[in-house]
Formats: sequence, C-alpha cells, structure tokens
Amino acid sequence: MGALIRHTLLDLRWQVFWYGVGLGAYAAAIVFVYPQFSETLDAANYPDEFLQFFGSEGDLSTPANFLGVEYFSWAPLVFLVFAVFASTGVLAGEEGRGTLETLLAQPVSRGRLFLSKATAVALAALAITAIVSLGWAVSVPLVDLRGEVGVLDAVRAQFLTLPLVLFFCAWGLFLAAIAPARGQAAALLGVVVIVSYLVSSLAGVIEPIEWMKYLSPYYYAGTSTLLTTGPVWWHQALLLGAAVIGGGLALRAFQGREIGAGRWQFRALIAGGGVRGTATPRRPARAEG
Repeated sequence: MGALIRHTLLDLRWQVFWYGVGLGAYAAAIVFVYPQFSETLDAANYPDEFLQFFGSEGDLSTPANFLGVEYFSWAPLVFLVFAVFASTGVLAGEEGRGTLETLLAQPVSRGRLFLSKATAVALAALAITAIVSLGWAVSVPLVDLRGEVGVLDAVRAQFLTLPLVLFFCAWGLFLAAIAPARGQAAALLGVVVIVSYLVSSLAGVIEPIEWMKYLSPYYYAGTSTLLTTGPVWWHQALLLGAAVIGGGLALRAFQGREIGAGRWQFRALIAGGGVRGTATPRRPARAEG
C-alpha cells in the first residue's frame, strides 16, 4: 500500500508544487500590499451587499476582513481545481490510459488500491496547504497587521480550508467510479463546485434564496470569516463526515465497477465487490457467406 501511495504522490508532485507555490505567493502578495490599501479602505464605504457576496461583514480596512475577502473568499476555489482534477484522475485517469488493468492484475485488491489512491490525494492536499502556509509565514511577521492577524492565525485558517477540499475530493472519487470516463466526472464535479460557490455567494445578498445557502458546502466551510469569527466546528465536522460518506460510496462503486465499460455505472453501488476485471470486448460479427 505504501508503494502505491508513493507512486501516486510522485504523479501528483508537480500539481502539488505549482498549486502550493502559486497560492502561497498570492497569499504573501496580499499581505504585503495591505499597508498600501489600508488608508484607502478606511475612507471607502463599500455596500453591505458587496461584502456579503464574499461572505464578509464589517470594515474591509481591517486586516482580518481584508484577507478574508481578498484571499479566503475565493482562493479555496482555486484549490478546488486541484481537487477536481486529482480526485477524478487517480483512478479514472489510469483507466483512460489503460494502466488500471495492469494495476488490478497485480496481487492487490480493489479496496486496497482505492484506499491507496484516496490517501495519496488527501496527502497531496495536505502538502499544498503546508506549502501555502509558508507564504503566510514569510509575509505576516514583516507587515503591520494591527495585531489582528498573526502567523498562527493565518496558518490555522489555511488548514481549516482542508475539510472543504477533502469533501470535493471524496465526491470526485465517487463520480469517477460511476462515470463513463474521467472527462465526464471532472466536468460534472467542476459544475458542482462553481454552482455551489455562486449559490453560497448570491444567497448572502438575495433574501428570497437565502435558504439555499444551506445546500452549499461553502456555507459550512465559512472560509471568508475564518480570521474574524473563526470556524464553526460542527460545520467543519459535517464536511468531514460528508467526505467520509462520499469516500465510502466511492469505494463501494469502484469495487463494483466494470473497467472499460464506457457507460454510467450506478449499478456498481449495488454490485459492490461482485464485479471483477474488465469489460468483455465484443466479438466482431461473422460475415455471412
């Protein structure tokens, strides 16, 4: 199992590097530019609806609110791009390249293979978070943030975005286990990510649809207010619980998946471990003499 995890992490290494460095550099840049914007923001009077769209409340000139809007309101959305491609690629991508059959031919069960891939994706997300945290570590101590935000505050907030990422990773694995191919799974998950973000944002400013925010994972993540009001721990636990459920369903579906079938496989959830191997290729029709 360890070898499979290392192999998958090796495949993901450049994604981890570029997402980590990119988001970390942006986090540091936002911290460094804050002093130049703080006086302007003190005099600015932004509409409440503008702040509510980004999930923030209060004075945008304060460091916590500024970082909440400029980084934590939308940077997790970029992180979720990794979740979409990594979660749908580690198994469905192998199937599309024709290498999954080779892995399954080895003395390893489907369950063990799935758990190895899922663990690698989670560790990759953790590694990205750690790299981004370096951006906070090298910038926050050098800038006057009025004593509101320290390095530990920023790093803690960064790690508290992980439940949201793991939620979408788990359900990405599930979609990849039932979709015809990786492309369909990634496209559907991408739509869910964007729609969930828009629903959460618009529900904060449009009263008739305010109830819809409870349908969005972003509401429970509360990333924009992690530096101001802090996390709602039962919301974080709910996301992690939903991730466990999604991962369990993904495992069940993968164990029942017919490799190479090229169709939606909802019945894989029922079949569970009853289906093995790959789809049987059709024999060419015999020409009639």
